[in-house]
Amino acid sequence: MRTKRPIRILHVISQRPDSTGSGIYLQAILRQSARRGYDNALVAAIQDGWRPALSGVKVENCHLVECTVGSCPETIVGMSDVMPYPSRRFRDLDPEALRQYLEMFAASLSSAVSAHQPDIIHSHHLWLLSSIIKKHFPDIPLVTSCHGSDLRQFRLCTHLRDRVREGCSRIDRILALSAEQKEEIMARYQLPGNKIDIAGAGYDTDIFHRDDSSAEPETPAILYAGKLSRAKGVPWLLRAVGDIERHRCHLHLVGGGSGAEFEECTAAAAELTSGCSLHGMISQHELSSLMRRSSIFVLPSLHEGLPLVVLEALACGCTVIATDLPGTREIQKQLNTRQLLLIKKPTVVDTVATRLADENHFVASLRSSIEQALDRQKSADSRPSDLSPFSWESVFSRVEKTWLKILD
Repeated sequence: MRTKRPIRILHVISQRPDSTGSGIYLQAILRQSARRGYDNALVAAIQDGWRPALSGVKVENCHLVECTVGSCPETIVGMSDVMPYPSRRFRDLDPEALRQYLEMFAASLSSAVSAHQPDIIHSHHLWLLSSIIKKHFPDIPLVTSCHGSDLRQFRLCTHLRDRVREGCSRIDRILALSAEQKEEIMARYQLPGNKIDIAGAGYDTDIFHRDDSSAEPETPAILYAGKLSRAKGVPWLLRAVGDIERHRCHLHLVGGGSGAEFEECTAAAAELTSGCSLHGMISQHELSSLMRRSSIFVLPSLHEGLPLVVLEALACGCTVIATDLPGTREIQKQLNTRQLLLIKKPTVVDTVATRLADENHFVASLRSSIEQALDRQKSADSRPSDLSPFSWESVFSRVEKTWLKILD
């Protein structure tokens, strides 16, 4: 039987708790759980002295891991191969670097557990960090949220699969983003379906919403927000927009990146004759304002979980063009809206370098869908009738149900 004191939750993520979809998910769960009386603590990665400003968790309850792997200054090991900040890739870690990585987080976890005495640990990503938690704390219930990037690492890092699968088999409950993702988790991790709940993901209704008083620009605006990388489809989006009649639209790119792929994207953006604005990393409020001024939002990703940015753009009244992936299909299935156009995912022939077999067809599909959307105008019914299943309040209610289930 639980006491009357607040239930203590230790939230764990192996990267910065911002800048990515999983970070936004984590922050939303922190806020929602604090509002409902839970006592939160956090283990997360930081670098270069950066400190997050987070609501829902006290500063003294944040155990931040200053990542240092070997002598490499790019210290955080990213759940995606291209992160919006300097990072390393899991598949490049040698055994010694991997040992250092896990020991850093194990030490921070031990400190957090000792200080906070959590009733539940809620980790993010079905990957290495989640796989070691039960080994160190077998008596604390563990819930883990899958975000999709972990499944991609599982596919790419074949040498780590057995280790991850064995550790993740001890997790008490897993939260999936969609029914299709649940099936993939069951198949790849060899887990029974009764250990996996579908929680979905959401958007902040206070920030992302229509504002019919916002004036649209004379030249229709097309918006992309996310990492500037090949896995997100940005080079092919730039080619598609470049093929559209000059002055018919203006492209806005929001997001960061690093390395050769980021340089490839920014160089191609500079050559667009139709015009392109690079905004870099911006706040959620700035993004919502830009969405309200945009006619079309495009997310040509080759890999996604359940993309929060699609929900945010729909809430702001954009026509959204996205690759047909499990997460976007889940949104389309629930909303059944004409404002979400799905295009066929191209065949990826080289998962490491992200090379496509049918890239010309992919570019043509993007261009055709954009031109189709440009022929429309934002109308009063452009927002789907009911986005409430994707509010963070609804998502947290499903997360909380899982927490209480394992506590009972």
